[in-house]
Amino acid sequence: MTTVNLPNIKCYITPPNKSRVDYSKYFVYNGSGGSASFSQSFGRQGSTGTVYLADPNYSSTAYTGNKSQTSLTVSPSFVIPAYSQILIVDQSIASLPNASSFNNGVLFSGYVSNPTLTFDSANTAIWSLAVIDYSGYMNASVVSGQYDGLPMDDLIVLLVNQANCGVKAATVRNGGYISPGPVMPRLVFPHCSLTEALQKISKFASNTSAFGWYVDQNLNLHFYDQNQASSSGITVTDSPTSTSRLSYTEAHMQMNNTKYEFDGTSLYNRAIVTGVTTTIHPKKKAAPTDTFVAGANQFAFNLSNIPDPASTNPIVTVNNTKQSCLYSDGTGTQTTAFGPPQWLVQQQANGSWALRVNFPDASPPSGGSIINIWYPYQTSVTAQADDTQSQIAIGGPNKGIFAKGINARTLSDTSAAQQRAKREVKEYGRPQERITFTTTEEWVGLWQAGQSFTLKSSMLLDSQNNFTAPLNATFVITQASPNFTQDGFRTWNITGVRVQ
Repeated sequence: MTTVNLPNIKCYITPPNKSRVDYSKYFVYNGSGGSASFSQSFGRQGSTGTVYLADPNYSSTAYTGNKSQTSLTVSPSFVIPAYSQILIVDQSIASLPNASSFNNGVLFSGYVSNPTLTFDSANTAIWSLAVIDYSGYMNASVVSGQYDGLPMDDLIVLLVNQANCGVKAATVRNGGYISPGPVMPRLVFPHCSLTEALQKISKFASNTSAFGWYVDQNLNLHFYDQNQASSSGITVTDSPTSTSRLSYTEAHMQMNNTKYEFDGTSLYNRAIVTGVTTTIHPKKKAAPTDTFVAGANQFAFNLSNIPDPASTNPIVTVNNTKQSCLYSDGTGTQTTAFGPPQWLVQQQANGSWALRVNFPDASPPSGGSIINIWYPYQTSVTAQADDTQSQIAIGGPNKGIFAKGINARTLSDTSAAQQRAKREVKEYGRPQERITFTTTEEWVGLWQAGQSFTLKSSMLLDSQNNFTAPLNATFVITQASPNFTQDGFRTWNITGVRVQ
């Protein structure tokens, strides 16, 4: 049985080029200036927060020989420069034999980005420290280059090494925390921050799954699929079962601050994925791109595809006799080496394309003539997937179909586009279930945005069990914000998305 101790918050600060100092005795949990708090977001630009340190002996006054006058002596106990490194840790957790099961007790690690000095009384000064985790070093580093066909994890390691900003990256196969992912297409980074580069990679990698990242207290970069998020080992419940009110592994919800959403605004159960656009070059020995039967005095024939004027010229035959043909932009006169062409391929006012007789230089073919045309045309890799169960369950005048088009220009074949479409409807074919809640103070454990937790609620409804209670499901933390109350106790504001 794990012994649960009262919180023991330690605040360590390392000024630039100096040694670490313990500022725990100055740490303010909450006061007139505010309470210490942090904000974590999975797959964003890092965690931020505010820490308060009180200096009760910042200044002193003393009477001079004239009692109506005093002398002021300013002798601060400490000064916190910008870019000092900071570590906030609950030593009660960090000292446990199995501390790794509780995230090592680290509440925050990073550096001071903006220290502000204010005054609480004539003698007491308050240092308000705006802090950011180590991803701030990534925000302030620049990478550049063009990379073709590299696996996701190898590309990330390469970019982090190029940035040389103190953050470390290694693939899972090499003992690190960068999970394997898809092969990246050509990616260009035109002197952008490492954070921007990671966001771009995450966007492209998420064609196959949803990836996110964060930097831990040892400056290791974690990059992984959120559906494979590591478990925090925490169970959240509205029916306490712990023998002690204090717990590292069982968190209790404040029911008056709990909100559970069945968010249908982002639902779609039909996904149409469009991949790369390519040009098809038909061969003369193959079937024609389009075939028409001429009507009497018919001058124009609508094409079934969008031609590519930048490619080769069309080939036209009338009753198996080749005729001359050129593209036309609607201005000027196009000619061949033998004079004006007999046919023109031209875009019409409504945006469609047509094969037109070059009148008056040529006459329309007689009625019943067979017109064949071979021309290069543009086409896109496309695939469609439907969640029919979702469509049937929703019903309605639109037959329950909510569709979305997705541009995924990196997909070069139909099977990849089909896989992406299936993943989209699997993920978004149901209303996204999202919970927002605040924990009660007796939970003294820790977790990290990007981890999963188990929710057991006797009050909430399970959409996968005919909307009946209780609910027992797994959620991934997308946002986590601890707020200190007193003596190191804290509440957590959590937003989680259901994954199982």
